[in-house]
Amino acid sequence: MKRSIVVSFCAALAFTVQLATPSGSSAPAPAPLKCGIEMRNVALHVADGVILQVASLTGEFVSHSSGTPPIFDDPTSYTLRLRAAELSMDPASLTTLLRESMTAHQSPLHDVTVTIVNGRLHATGKLQKGVPVPFSMEATVSATPDGLMRMHTVTLKTAGVPVKGLLDLLGLEKEV
Repeated sequence: MKRSIVVSFCAALAFTVQLATPSGSSAPAPAPLKCGIEMRNVALHVADGVILQVASLTGEFVSHSSGTPPIFDDPTSYTLRLRAAELSMDPASLTTLLRESMTAHQSPLHDVTVTIVNGRLHATGKLQKGVPVPFSMEATVSATPDGLMRMHTVTLKTAGVPVKGLLDLLGLEKEV
């Protein structure tokens, strides 16, 4: 019900904006429409096999087209600008999201699986460098002050390759 009210309000706003602009006028192009959004206890299907659990969210949809309202059921029609949110994702969704991202960006990592054990993120997979090299990683996850996700590696193990060698291969440095 709330979703249809928000979408109806945005459509009415766009119609009002179009009526208020006389046809043939040389008025500047309308700015993208924005529509406030608030969610509580929602399972948001971000992509196939990826579900984002939204405990609470406040923000706004910003339309990608000037003078056209964002359409909730068409994620390509808007950008979601968050003000505040409490979100979570289960390990299966995170695994799917990582695998899709690695495929799209031709990553040397593959067969990555994510689990959560005792509040820590565990990732296993293979690094393809000539021959597949299995790896496992344990990390703590936290939020940075600007809202980004920070992963701090606690352990990193490889089969036959020293950790330093793996990090050098990936172009990464371990924080001290």
